[in-house]
Amino acid sequence: MSKFIQARDYSGGIIPKFWVRNGRFYAALTIPGKGTRRVPLLTPSKQPATNITEAKAALVKVEYALSEGVAVTGSADCPTLEVFASGYIEHLTRTRAKDPLTIDKETCHLKRWIETTGGVKLDKISLAHVTRHVAARSQSRVTSNRTINLDVVVLGNLLRFAKDEGWVSRVVTSDWKPLKHTPPPALLLTHSQIELFNGAVRKLSDGGLVADFVSLMAYSGARRSSCFALKWGDVDFVRGQVTFSRETKFGKTIVVDFNPMLRSLLERLHKARTDASPYVLPNPNGQQNYGAIYRMIHQVRMGLGLPDFTPHLMRHFFASHCLMQGIDLATVADWLGHSDRGITLAKNYSHLLDSHRKLAAEKVSFGVVGAASFNGESFGQGIRALRANFCELQMNLVLGRLPKSRVDQEKGLSGIHGVEVF
Repeated sequence: MSKFIQARDYSGGIIPKFWVRNGRFYAALTIPGKGTRRVPLLTPSKQPATNITEAKAALVKVEYALSEGVAVTGSADCPTLEVFASGYIEHLTRTRAKDPLTIDKETCHLKRWIETTGGVKLDKISLAHVTRHVAARSQSRVTSNRTINLDVVVLGNLLRFAKDEGWVSRVVTSDWKPLKHTPPPALLLTHSQIELFNGAVRKLSDGGLVADFVSLMAYSGARRSSCFALKWGDVDFVRGQVTFSRETKFGKTIVVDFNPMLRSLLERLHKARTDASPYVLPNPNGQQNYGAIYRMIHQVRMGLGLPDFTPHLMRHFFASHCLMQGIDLATVADWLGHSDRGITLAKNYSHLLDSHRKLAAEKVSFGVVGAASFNGESFGQGIRALRANFCELQMNLVLGRLPKSRVDQEKGLSGIHGVEVF
């Protein structure tokens, strides 16, 4: 969401008291008992003031109301949760402040709040309302603690927006303690399951687009929005790289090197181009309809007995299989767009297949000093590998490749600078 900026006149000078956000005017005023607040300025028809003339006229009325002791953002004018929720979702959609799928999810969570608290005015919503809503939702055996926590998160998003708009002075959800929830490890799909899904979905109308989308996510590790925003100009067949720079998380530019499956997929899609669309995954009907795509995925996965099959699992598929094939954490983290050099991967991907872990354990051997089978050359190689690992860790710390907070917290690591390597 956009930030507040000070209003300026035609010459560029700052107009005292007036602020603008999303084309709406606000006045910075001292509210008794609440401190300085940005109060939304409304026209006589209760519409937001959108120009300085309307804003100045509205300010006169607000200041007069304050002088008479009348609340300018109190219950008399404050909208109910149900009314404000509609405007909040409309704002997200109009400004594209969030991903369309995220907006759909927030809409669903807000519907639950409207059922329990819809008639309550924003400035009257208290922690007690949150507690009652949580208690009501907890009675359902099919509603997980994670879903209930997301309910509260979405209400907090709405209340923060309401605070920015001047309707409330605080976000009550900040005082709520989330319910305990231990997320299960991500399901590790097999390549045969992905191929089974793609074969089934291709039989449906426009199913080829969905199959190619799933494959691109699985072989590149990119997020859904990044895949649909990918253009052919981002694909470099000579260097063997694809660059995701649009619709990425936090606006990062992510470069993924070709693996054999990714190269084969992109070469096939490039050869099959039949129009002048710049997109790797062009939608024949224009703008992507994520709802239709997800409904198609749901239809196929349930028919195949794969209820947990989701597009985001393709990202886990990519990361897990890269790590199981011995690719170092830092490289995989770069491909995924992580900036912590693999710390997140080390924390979240310890659930790899037991069979893979057992096979890895069987490869570990320990030389016994003095035994006839002792191999001096192997021992020397191990020492050199250990020295290389220490050197790499030292270099990462010196170059700041690990988050500073991580280094500060891990005091044992911070002393590595004083360790004398063999």
